[in-house]
Amino acid sequence: MFVNEYLPQFTAQDYDAFRRIAPSVFLFDTFNGWEWDAMKSDADLRRSGHIVVRVKVNVDEFTRYCDASGHPRNADSLLRLVREKGERNEDCVPPVIPY
Repeated sequence: MFVNEYLPQFTAQDYDAFRRIAPSVFLFDTFNGWEWDAMKSDADLRRSGHIVVRVKVNVDEFTRYCDASGHPRNADSLLRLVREKGERNEDCVPPVIPY
């Protein structure tokens, strides 16, 4: 299976913590708003033929990753971490494959 998109998956608690440390990354005030938009985005990508895999990420590992790598705490760094974890098949949520 060829994955086109690795995207972050959060818990509600981690979403709030992420908003505190990297507010420019998160456009929604609430986890529910983000979650709704994520589901819509995933569905749109799948309809376009993409295979989307959500990768679980928490605020502690993101902070450690940025500190160790020297990357800023921003959206590019978050997506970089998610892609690296996804390519290692680490903490991946099984994809929904359209038929």
